[in-house]
Amino acid sequence: MDAPNSHQILSFLALFLLFFLCSTSPTKAAPQQVVENICKETISYAKCIEALGSDPRTNKLAENLKALAKISLDLAINNAKDSLALIKKLLKKKNVSRNTGLALIQCNASYQGAIASFKSARTELHEDAMTANYDVKTVVDNADSCDNEMVSRKVRIPLISLGNDQLRLYSSIGYVITNKL
Repeated sequence: MDAPNSHQILSFLALFLLFFLCSTSPTKAAPQQVVENICKETISYAKCIEALGSDPRTNKLAENLKALAKISLDLAINNAKDSLALIKKLLKKKNVSRNTGLALIQCNASYQGAIASFKSARTELHEDAMTANYDVKTVVDNADSCDNEMVSRKVRIPLISLGNDQLRLYSSIGYVITNKL
């Protein structure tokens, strides 16, 4: 048998090197994997997956964390605006008890503050990620303020309580994403 010539050895080494480099090079995570990794760090994995999955832009842009942050903040703002609209509608009712009215006034202020914080965070994404991170984290205080007022006044409005849970969820999602920027 003939010994392998240098051309065969070089070809083998080149193929081996190419295979080695390709197999060890870092690969980008698929958009779904990025979303799953983010959601694992939030207060509710399942609700986070559901929330981010509700926006069709998520699958296209999830690899870009700033784009994903913007998507989550857009969802947060829209969700908070829907809850604020409900609060304003309830405030207009004539047959609302004094305690309910006072709780709704506090929740109205809380939701206005939450929306302002989410909008501020969205604006800060490209300028100061740390400020965006702080703005989105403080939204939890707005949800707590509304909840505490309802509890202290012995008022139960399940849709507003659900809205407060959503504020906490979107705050958590936004916080996790902006913390990675």
